Amino acid sequence: MVRLERSSVRAGLSQEYFDELIGKAASSCFGVAGLPNAGTWPRRRDVRVSEDAGGLSVELHVLAIRGLNVTMITRGIAARVRFTVEEATGLPVHTINIFTACQRG
Repeated sequence: MVRLERSSVRAGLSQEYFDELIGKAASSCFGVAGLPNAGTWPRRRDVRVSEDAGGLSVELHVLAIRGLNVTMITRGIAARVRFTVEEATGLPVHTINIFTACQRG
């Protein structure tokens, strides 16, 4: 749970909130086939968010479409995720670690 505190408001943002927010942002990027563990049970995390001194730290696992430039895909994902999280929460994103696997075609 990430705690958000402003002058008169306190709120907690759950891991499930970040799963949905970041999962949708990443899945909509060019070259992303999806998240590797989407729909599996027991649920394994494709998205992990934690707080550190500089802001939020995001760890994300994605499936990339085979044959595309992985560097370009991950740059696009990082930019989209950073923008989406900062816009939705007002919290700065300090680091984003993206782990990719290629989808078998």
